Amino acid sequence: MENKKKMENKKEKLLVLGSSIGTEYIIRYARELGAYTVVTDSFDTDKSPCKLLADEYWMIDAQDYDVLEARCVKEGITGIMAASSEFCGDAALRLCTDLGLPHHASETSWFYARNKAEFVAKCAETGMEVPREYIMSDEEAKAPETVMDNVVFPVIVKPVDGSGSRGINVCNNREELKNGIEKALSFSESGRYVIEEYIRGNDIAALYYVNEGIPELHMLAELHFIELNGKPKMSLISGQSQLYYSYLEACGEKVKHLFEAMDIRNGEVILQYIHKDGHFYIYEMGHRIDGLGMWLSDKKVNGVSFLEQSVESALGRAVAHHDQSAFDQKGKCSANYILWAKPGKVCFKSGREALENTEGIDVFEDRYRPGESIIADGSFMQGAYIVSIEAQSPDDMAERIRLVNEKLKLTDEDGNDMLIRYEDPDFCQRTRSRMEQDRGGS
Repeated sequence: MENKKKMENKKEKLLVLGSSIGTEYIIRYARELGAYTVVTDSFDTDKSPCKLLADEYWMIDAQDYDVLEARCVKEGITGIMAASSEFCGDAALRLCTDLGLPHHASETSWFYARNKAEFVAKCAETGMEVPREYIMSDEEAKAPETVMDNVVFPVIVKPVDGSGSRGINVCNNREELKNGIEKALSFSESGRYVIEEYIRGNDIAALYYVNEGIPELHMLAELHFIELNGKPKMSLISGQSQLYYSYLEACGEKVKHLFEAMDIRNGEVILQYIHKDGHFYIYEMGHRIDGLGMWLSDKKVNGVSFLEQSVESALGRAVAHHDQSAFDQKGKCSANYILWAKPGKVCFKSGREALENTEGIDVFEDRYRPGESIIADGSFMQGAYIVSIEAQSPDDMAERIRLVNEKLKLTDEDGNDMLIRYEDPDFCQRTRSRMEQDRGGS
């Protein structure tokens, strides 16, 4: 059953396609701006509770395009955003194009965001350093044994159009590569995959907001991993990275050229790199609201949120420009922490209430309730909690990570601990020390 509240003569009407951890924050900020908000997907409010926060909700799935487009026209929708799902992003871009509404992505930029192989090729074309890619014809891709003869292991295989870190595997031999290809194909809508050199180094994410063609680097974050289902999985994303100043010097101008070549004019962009021996090897891009809530760290530390900027842009409003110096975090530490869970049925949970009034800690994603089951699929649905942490010093950050690990509990029916915690809080001290060295050398 659909729900509609009194509109109160609001002229701006923002439609959000789908629900994710960003939907709640999109709705709240849009309403702060005075916009009327609508959320749509095919789920009831038990599975899509963000609907209850909006002024109105619909029961129309993003794949029911014609129905959705007609409803947008009828209701006078003036702006459209998607949750962090790339499928919803496809529908949002098409709707905005057909209805003449503002959208952060162009057809060209979205093409590169959705096609990993074409993105890496464009990076190489514009002078960015990239991992070696094993080029295959369509026929070779169907019978990869011929390509395997030329592969130097280890390699990483992934679907060209996947999302949510699904279907990505590091392979150390022919048998693992064969299995990895099968898994990659199972997560590819187009039935295509890519094989790349696997570079062992430090994982880096550059989080940008592009405003009228001008990129603002809000954060250079370092990715820290735990083991999940026998494979490494990102658990902590922390900033600013020790490499912030080196990155700006090495990649700042190159990224501007890359964005121009891909027709990226607006919106959040996340570039992922491997850093090794002074080189930044770029391998992936996201061009949507991120699925980890990094806008919370952005707002707390920088005073600017690329989620809020994205809402303003979707409503057709002018978005304020910022000088790059605004994003020097001036000694502060920030992190987003995913606490992954082992598979099983949740019986007991606690700890969120104890952290609610703790300065600098925000448990903003609390996914599972007692009685619900967690599946070992490696997707973000296996994450039980996501916590945003802000600190004034490395020691403060280490203490807050320790406190989160101590307080948050999730146990199965046999009383076993289900949470997989990141337990190397000294990373912040090391990062700050190296960052100061980097600053002095720049």
